[in-house]
Amino acid sequence: MSTTRAIVATLRPRQWVKNSFVLAPLVFSKHLFDPSYAIRAAIATAAFCAISGAVYAFNDVRDIEQDRAHPIKKHRPIAAGALTERAALWMAAGFAAAALGVSAALSLQLLAVIGGYFAIQLAYSIKLKHIAFLDVAIIAGGFLLRVVAGAFAIDVPMSPWLLACTGLLAGLLGFGKRAHELIGAGDSAADTRAALAGYSAGVLQAAMYLLALATVAAYALYTRDHRTVAYFGTGNLIWTLPFCIIGIARFLSLALWKPRADSPTDAILRDWTFMANLLLWGGTVLLIIYGARSGPADAGAAMTVRLSHPIPVEGAMPASIDDAHLSAIDPIATRDDGALAWRLTDVLSDMPGGNSQLEIAGAAGVRTTIAGPTEMAGGREVLVVVWPDGTASVTRARPGDPFVDLAERDRPGSAFRRTGAVQGLQVVVPGDPARGNRGDAPTRGAEADAARVAVFVDGEAAGEWSAAGLDRAAERINGRDEWALDAAATALIGEPVHAVAVATMDEPRVEIAPAPGQTLTLKINRRGIMNILGLAGGRRVRGVTSIYLVSDSR
Repeated sequence: MSTTRAIVATLRPRQWVKNSFVLAPLVFSKHLFDPSYAIRAAIATAAFCAISGAVYAFNDVRDIEQDRAHPIKKHRPIAAGALTERAALWMAAGFAAAALGVSAALSLQLLAVIGGYFAIQLAYSIKLKHIAFLDVAIIAGGFLLRVVAGAFAIDVPMSPWLLACTGLLAGLLGFGKRAHELIGAGDSAADTRAALAGYSAGVLQAAMYLLALATVAAYALYTRDHRTVAYFGTGNLIWTLPFCIIGIARFLSLALWKPRADSPTDAILRDWTFMANLLLWGGTVLLIIYGARSGPADAGAAMTVRLSHPIPVEGAMPASIDDAHLSAIDPIATRDDGALAWRLTDVLSDMPGGNSQLEIAGAAGVRTTIAGPTEMAGGREVLVVVWPDGTASVTRARPGDPFVDLAERDRPGSAFRRTGAVQGLQVVVPGDPARGNRGDAPTRGAEADAARVAVFVDGEAAGEWSAAGLDRAAERINGRDEWALDAAATALIGEPVHAVAVATMDEPRVEIAPAPGQTLTLKINRRGIMNILGLAGGRRVRGVTSIYLVSDSR
């Protein structure tokens, strides 16, 4: 075996499939086809491949004597003498340094996760893998850290359901591997892996059956959870449950019922039944999550609904609510087709001025005004309804059965038929100084109503910006929904200005400055959310609700 082949074999590229869990947040956050998100997720995955390869090399050096006694592991390059122990350790150090360096450049949070993973795995290789049950817990924790790393890499919230399903599935895989080793080694099990002395076949089988049931149950609950239905705009993920059941049953078969010479975690990658089922599951999930991208919801604003408060009220900073925020609020009613309804008072509960006058922006740019979210008429209250096709309505309906008045012929305008599909809802505070500047803001069309920000110059409100206004001020970058921020701002304001800070959905104030040699870029993503690109360290600010400018003359 050549040195190159020995190095590649030691890195265990076949095991890198585990690092695909890093990509799970990318897929389930609906950013798979956003290049900027996909690139960051791919870099994080590569970093995990490098750090896991370093761990494998270190582990093989530590276990060289045990591997030489194992019928299969004795062929590993270090155990077989194809790669020296010294060379393997230098290789491990190099890959670890590369992984940590790349992680630090991407995100300090990602660096902390990958650094923690590396430290835990080194402790596992040195001591902890010899302790029964703790060894599998560490394996499961490694999968959880992969998911956490994926979320940190692209800066999206972590789904508790995704973490629960990952942890349960990883535990099942870990116990399956131990059960296979225990059955295959027989009386000499403790000689090949010390932890096997603390296991019995009966306990491992019971643990696997319990984890299999728990994994299926958790996945089923996830697909039917109202937050999942609200976020994806559909309840169809439940139809992927059979693939989950088939995949787990096949793994149990390979681990317990029809064991092979290979570890079951290796065997499933060469089992055509398992792989075909996995590909069908993945394809179906992508179709359900992303299938509506070219449907009615994308024709206007590529988001479910955006409720924004673009101006400060009594010193409070701007806030906004999008479909991700709606998914965290309990709806008052759901329908079998996936439609959900929320009380507007619940939706706006954390927003300043929430009981003031409201303007509802429709897809055609038509606006309708109502007195407030608590307005009642004939025993009805104001509701936000999100439909399965991604459109949204603001309507009055009876609280007991909010859908009774929402016939198909009323969609998507419902009681406010003039608005069409709702793409924005603004809290208007009478007497607010920013109100007087609204006439100076650019005319808003459908795209503008889906994505807009409040603008302040030298501490004074200066109206709102939308895509339509930005188009009049500056050319798009490469034809995309991107504009050079300072150039567009100077054209819109009429004097030289530059951006110094923004407010986001999550942060009241974020200082911004361009990276050396770069220009700040304002980008509207497919969900109608504004982001700022071009910051130092390759960072970006997501979910911008306000931009604070300073005139160059100050």
